[in-house]
Amino acid sequence: MEELASQANLSPWHFYRLFKQTVGVTPKQYATTLRNQILRTGLSSDASVTNVTCEAGFGSIVRAYGSTPGNLGMTPTAYRNGEEGLDIKIAVAHCFLGYVLVGATDKGISAIEFGDDPGVMRRNFEE
Repeated sequence: MEELASQANLSPWHFYRLFKQTVGVTPKQYATTLRNQILRTGLSSDASVTNVTCEAGFGSIVRAYGSTPGNLGMTPTAYRNGEEGLDIKIAVAHCFLGYVLVGATDKGISAIEFGDDPGVMRRNFEE
């Protein structure tokens, strides 16, 4: 964050405040969400699970499905395989960004998505 603040010619504290005010989340929350999106996208490719987790910025496969909110909520391999029979509960709620869909397993949150149509969001998630 200090490097970004420096490039923007702002103090770290001012950069943090301005970033959160503009984006709606802290720089760390943004980076974590981005890392999780990179992981999910990578798991849709043919690259090895180990390479995908490292390229997404996780130190190990274990960290990619840890208890941190926003992670997969299952092992990366199970996520890649679509884990048949896995019980994923979903909820959709209205928020200031439109609608938010949250999917969770007994191990943690497996998906967070934003959209404008809750019906479309549910259908897309269930596919």
